[in-house]
Amino acid sequence: MITLLSNYHFPGNVRELRAMVFNAMALHRGGSVLAMDSFRQAIQKQQQLRADYPVAEPSDGLPIVIPGRFPTLDEVEEAMVAEALRRAKGNQGVAATLLGLSRPALNRRLARRVIQARS
Repeated sequence: MITLLSNYHFPGNVRELRAMVFNAMALHRGGSVLAMDSFRQAIQKQQQLRADYPVAEPSDGLPIVIPGRFPTLDEVEEAMVAEALRRAKGNQGVAATLLGLSRPALNRRLARRVIQARS
């Protein structure tokens, strides 16, 4: 849970995190640990809203530098998946959320990479 929350930039700041926690507690059905599902669903919902209604967000100041040959889409996809897995510390569920994918969609991409590597 910490990895998922630490990689989400919370455009609503503390208020958004607070709302997520209150929602998770309202849906909580016992036990000592809050379920990740409500957090994951809230983050996916926000990512979908941003995709449907893009808003210009301030950049982090880092330009995208592409020296030499322009990469193919396959190369970019591979780099993005690798970076998401690195940031998620290998957790595929968190990496899928970072990429805006479902877990099965990420698994298909990873399987395709393995098949291509064997060819």
